[in-house]
Amino acid sequence: MEVEESLIKKFHHLLKRVFTENCSLDDEEVTEEELVTLEKLRPIEVYENFKATVLNLLDFKQKVRKSEISDLLLENEKLELLLQKSEAEIRTHFSNENQLKIYIEIYQGKIEDLEKQMNEYIKSIKEQEKNLKDKESQIRHLKKKSRLSMNENELDFKLRSIEDQFKEEIYKTVEQHNKDSQEDFDTNKPEFKTFDWRKQRKLDLKQKITVEESVKAKPILDDKNKDNGKTKIMLFKDEEKSQGRNSASKADVKLIDVKRNFQAKRDNKDVNRRSASSLFEILKKSSCSNTSPRKDKKKDISSKKKLYNIGHIRSSSDLLRSESLAKKLYHANKLTDR
Repeated sequence: MEVEESLIKKFHHLLKRVFTENCSLDDEEVTEEELVTLEKLRPIEVYENFKATVLNLLDFKQKVRKSEISDLLLENEKLELLLQKSEAEIRTHFSNENQLKIYIEIYQGKIEDLEKQMNEYIKSIKEQEKNLKDKESQIRHLKKKSRLSMNENELDFKLRSIEDQFKEEIYKTVEQHNKDSQEDFDTNKPEFKTFDWRKQRKLDLKQKITVEESVKAKPILDDKNKDNGKTKIMLFKDEEKSQGRNSASKADVKLIDVKRNFQAKRDNKDVNRRSASSLFEILKKSSCSNTSPRKDKKKDISSKKKLYNIGHIRSSSDLLRSESLAKKLYHANKLTDR
């Protein structure tokens, strides 16, 4: 009996402790009335209270385990999702890395090409700078030439003006002489009077002797005019033979003298014409050619000055004389034909 009572007391003491701890867990305070009621409980009530607490504990344990398992499952699922996401991100990172490698290779090739182009451009720039220097030197040389050509053009202009003045003077003098010679010819026409052939025989013989001496003298002529001179002399001899007489008329002798004098004047005229023509040819060459060496230009200018002086002095007077002689010869031929 004593054992039973001791056990009952121990059960009461355990129940009191479990109740207080349960209340403390539930944040409740234990009153004195509740403690008194616990002491007054019968053993059966104590057993039932213990049974209820134990069953509650077992339920709680199951719930806890279930909750833990569910929590673990949820965490596992979350972790799996995170792993899948991380794997996807890793794959994307790998793909991006590969793309970056490809881009790096492409850009490296482009950089090499650009470096080659840069070197080519640097070379071309250097060549262009050299060409610029050469062109600048050429431009300077051309400027110097242009200055020299300006001086040459001024010289040519002066020579042309001198040539024009020379031509104008010749034309004026020729026109004036034509007018004067026409007036002199109209006023001083030759008059042929009748005369006795016997009285004039001695004079005719003297004139014949002078003509023969002049034929033997043979004046010096140019290559072009030698044939003309010979034909004139032959004409003179043919006229003597055709007459068949020792005497000739005074008019015929005068005509032959006029022809001979005209031939000499014509030779002098040809010489002057050659000098004048050489002058015009040199002036034309100087006007056409502006790019001749300096040494040759000095020689040409000196030759031009000499020829200009010769032509200016001799051409006008010789032209006037030749024209007057030609007119006299023309009128003398008309009179002999009559």
